Amino acid sequence: MNFPRFFHKKKDTSHIGIILDLGSQYIKSTLIEKKADQICMLGQGKIMHQIGDMEKGGIVHLDHVYKNCILAIEEAKKHSKNNPSQLILAVDGISIHSINTQTEYNRSDSYSQISESEIKNLIHKSQWKAFEQAKKYIKEESNNNEVNIKLLSSSMGDVSIDGFRIQDPVGFTGKNIKISFLNSFCPETFLTGYKQLAKKLELDLLSIVPSFQGVAQGLIEDQGNSSSGILIDIGSHHTQITLIQK
Repeated sequence: MNFPRFFHKKKDTSHIGIILDLGSQYIKSTLIEKKADQICMLGQGKIMHQIGDMEKGGIVHLDHVYKNCILAIEEAKKHSKNNPSQLILAVDGISIHSINTQTEYNRSDSYSQISESEIKNLIHKSQWKAFEQAKKYIKEESNNNEVNIKLLSSSMGDVSIDGFRIQDPVGFTGKNIKISFLNSFCPETFLTGYKQLAKKLELDLLSIVPSFQGVAQGLIEDQGNSSSGILIDIGSHHTQITLIQK
């Protein structure tokens, strides 16, 4: 599963980032430093929400959640003098829905190189396909037929060309392409609240992702070697298991 990553600047500089996980009961923070080719976890924090601050994954009381995020960041900084400049916001709730879809097609010219625009077209098709499923699910869960649904995040998973697995298809040739995508959706009001929170925190918002992607996005380095792993998120109401392949 491919994620946009922290610290996508020059490798010879150090960058500090914070992952904020807005759970159903707690705000959890993880302070991370990237220096050269190493990623270090500098500290963690955990602050309980006030009753009614969050509902089904959405922010109800923005000021309360903001203040608790500041407390969670300060707790993560207890053993570090570094201030974060970048933010990954991880969110969770029954009204946030992720769908894994697989797109397959045969190219008309197997000798031409696969372009970025060709992959973007596949991404858009997968998002529209997943959108209809997510819209039905979220409307049922929220008991609101008028709710507007927005794309929260999108990531590319397994990619194969003519049966051979590769990491990045751009520039390759071949006939048959199979790509899996993970698309996550949420109500528009939720997304607006998340963006307002990030703005109040005055940090460089890299992305807003479902909670099970938050740690993975912050910790996986953008290197050429292959790696894989399993992340287990034991939450208050449910446990999520994420398989990561790189």
